[in-house]
Amino acid sequence: ENTNEGTPESTEEESSVSDLTLEEVFEKAIERQNEITSLSAEVKMDQTIKSGGVETAGNSDMVMDMTIDPMTMYAKGASMTVDPATGEDIKLGYEMYMVEDGFYMYDDMSQAWMLMPIDNYEDMLGQAANQADASQQLEMLQSFVEDFTFEQNDTQFILSLDASGEKFTDFIYDQIASTGV
Repeated sequence: ENTNEGTPESTEEESSVSDLTLEEVFEKAIERQNEITSLSAEVKMDQTIKSGGVETAGNSDMVMDMTIDPMTMYAKGASMTVDPATGEDIKLGYEMYMVEDGFYMYDDMSQAWMLMPIDNYEDMLGQAANQADASQQLEMLQSFVEDFTFEQNDTQFILSLDASGEKFTDFIYDQIASTGV
């Protein structure tokens, strides 16, 4: 005998998807920047570079974990580009750790970890700290907010940027110029 007659059972789970807009996510990310103690990132990038009438395509995939205090970082990834002279794929893999006593990089050729020279280590720590403080970067990217696509699931906000066109090229040139390169 069915004793649950007349009491419908819910077969749908409640979703925890937020009503926040892309603009609100940007604002909240900037506001909460000072609370970050660690972060993880997954970066997938496809790019086409045109120079002197030659077009070169490439892509990069990277995963990164970082803590703020003490400043530590682990990154692993690969970049692929095409040699314009031969048309052959060139794949460059990398794996690196940055900890208080130095910067370690795995060398595929020797299949060994190398401790990188200490002379640039302080600069690298400073750059890593600046990258970890994403509030400035988020504020700069806010001018591209209309170029982002915005998705979310139960645990993540997923922002994707189609960084093509002259507006973004000018932004990249400005960023490169600000680094002194």
